[in-house]
Amino acid sequence: MDAGKVLVIEKVKRYLRQLNKHGINIEKACLYGSYARGNYHKDSGIDVVIISRDFQGVRFSDWERVAPLIEDIDVRIEPMPYRPEDFTDSDPLAVEIMATGEEIKI
Repeated sequence: MDAGKVLVIEKVKRYLRQLNKHGINIEKACLYGSYARGNYHKDSGIDVVIISRDFQGVRFSDWERVAPLIEDIDVRIEPMPYRPEDFTDSDPLAVEIMATGEEIKI
């Protein structure tokens, strides 16, 4: 794994720890998109799916809970919140993440 990806994973872990401190209990988190595929560039977004029972299932409301914390870590982080019951093979993005994502453990 190259140094750029290692640094991004450390930033994501820091972000996930901040979410935990703010009352979001994360069941699973995955890096997906260009960083997971290995074809990123310096301006690539850092796509992260966050699965938690603490989300309401209203994408914009859940996103508003997790987005403010990115500013202190890296504004390229692009969080995608899901409840476990919504992260299924009936959701095309979930299917892509299941196939190509890289789980991030904190």
